[in-house]
Amino acid sequence: MNEQETKTILIADDELDLRDALETILTSEGYTTRCVENGEEAFEVYHTEHPDLLVLDLNMPKKSGMEVLRQIRSEEGDQGVPIIILTAHADMDRIADATAIGGMKTDFLSKTDKSLADIVAHVRQRLGE
Repeated sequence: MNEQETKTILIADDELDLRDALETILTSEGYTTRCVENGEEAFEVYHTEHPDLLVLDLNMPKKSGMEVLRQIRSEEGDQGVPIIILTAHADMDRIADATAIGGMKTDFLSKTDKSLADIVAHVRQRLGE
C-alpha cells in the first residue's frame, strides 16, 4: 500500500491492551490509526477525522458502541463507512440489534473467537484490499 492509498482506521475500545495491539498490527500493515477509549470520543473523532473504517467495541463508557452505531447510521444510512463491531459478550439479541441498525456495511466479531490476524483480515476485506 503506498502513501496515497493509506486508509485511516478509527479504533474505539475501552480495553487498553486490545486497543494498543490493534493499533500496532494495523499500523504495521500500513494503515493510519486513531485510537479512542469511549463512545463519546469515537463519535467526535468520526466526525472530525472521517476515517475509512471504524472498529467499535459495544461496551464502552460515556456512550455505548450501540449508541455510536445508531447515531452514525441514522445520519448516513448504509452508505457510511464500514463498521466492525467487537464485543466480548455473545448476546444474540444485541448482535441482532447491531446488525439491524448497522445494515450491510456493519460486521460483528466476537473478541473471544477472533484473533488479531482475523480482525486484520476482516479490515482488509471491508476496505476492498
